[in-house]
Amino acid sequence: MDVLKETLEFLRVQAVEASRAAVENRGHYWEIRTPDGRVEFRPRMIGPKNHVVASLDSLAEVVQDNGEQSTLFVAHDAITAVLDGDPLVGTATCPLPFSQQHNALKLYAGQRMNQVDFVRMLRLDLDALPEQIAPFRRLDWGAGAGARGTVAHGRESLDKEVYRELQNASDVPESFVLSIPLYDCPGQRDKVGIRLNIDVDTATQTIRLLPAPGALTEALDARAAQNQGRLRSLLGDDWDIYLGSPGTWAKVSSV
Repeated sequence: MDVLKETLEFLRVQAVEASRAAVENRGHYWEIRTPDGRVEFRPRMIGPKNHVVASLDSLAEVVQDNGEQSTLFVAHDAITAVLDGDPLVGTATCPLPFSQQHNALKLYAGQRMNQVDFVRMLRLDLDALPEQIAPFRRLDWGAGAGARGTVAHGRESLDKEVYRELQNASDVPESFVLSIPLYDCPGQRDKVGIRLNIDVDTATQTIRLLPAPGALTEALDARAAQNQGRLRSLLGDDWDIYLGSPGTWAKVSSV
């Protein structure tokens, strides 16, 4: 029985190998031997291979010029076209580098800052509007003294505690919408609104901001859907365009 299993497995492996085309690099051309015995010679440069482009328009041109069935994947950080020029697989990628404001939001979200650092962050890193910065400039932190009474073991005591009070707090919004570009690349610099929540801690005299839950992800999802639609208008219905990223097999040459 074991001998029979080994024989069947050997025949299966031989059948799989026989069904594959053998591809050899001959320098200036590929020599391709098909399972039926035919031999083909193709120029070594078959279509664009693993190109990096700067815009959706350039990506669409590469896909159209490839002349083969390609599949496109639209992700938050890049758009990748898998160029299926059998037996070779290549890619054309349009990177989507995040903007300074997007990166600053990710970096500073949730961090407690003093008033000076918070205003500087709004002005320099997020490029907020002057009217959005003004309420935080006008904050006036003060200190006072209050009385606190305690009773323990039948003995009364009166202690003083220092408290802090915040002037002009009514001018500080609980949240505001900041318009930022998500990306810094051609055709992707238009701005979107991100709602930011504000938390003021009078005890430590610090302020922090946090994007509303899911706000950044929703904005990135919406932009990906927009890019998918734009590619569909550029390419028509001849190519498959998916939201997501290609598998690792498509990111390297198959030969």
